[in-house]
Amino acid sequence: MSMEHKAFVFDYGRFQAELAPILFRALENDSMDDLIVFIRQHQAEIRTPDEGDPLEAGWEERFVEEGLDRVGAVALTRYYDPLKDIGLDYDWQELGRLFPDDNEVLGVPFGPPLHLFDPGKMGSWFQSPEMVRKHEVLARDVAARLPQSDLRRCIAMFQKAREKAGGLYVTF
Repeated sequence: MSMEHKAFVFDYGRFQAELAPILFRALENDSMDDLIVFIRQHQAEIRTPDEGDPLEAGWEERFVEEGLDRVGAVALTRYYDPLKDIGLDYDWQELGRLFPDDNEVLGVPFGPPLHLFDPGKMGSWFQSPEMVRKHEVLARDVAARLPQSDLRRCIAMFQKAREKAGGLYVTF
């Protein structure tokens, strides 16, 4: 099965300070109540994850029935722009081949072990700004050692995130 890699420049620091504890507890307790409160408090800064539209009144009817991870995905848009996908589309599989020793090349999953955050049910990962810088350096190194590999998009993805002093949110 081929999956489309999507990546977004992500305000990792603000996420860690504001939403991460709420989302972790929600996943741990299987309760979206605090996420709903968070979304209501910050609704002006939150968008729909798929279309990037402003969140309108009545959003609960659409997203709550889709489940906890989906509501978490709505809250997460406070930290990235869903319309600015800088991912690798279907070329992401090259990463595993070129970085076989780096099991964090996509990032790290989020949540308690029994309920990792996964709104699309195909995986989601986060990279801190430090991880972004590390992976940009690794990609540039591989590109220099293996000139036949085409890592321009990969390097550009990491570079865009680094230039904005951001992390990455990766999902499929």
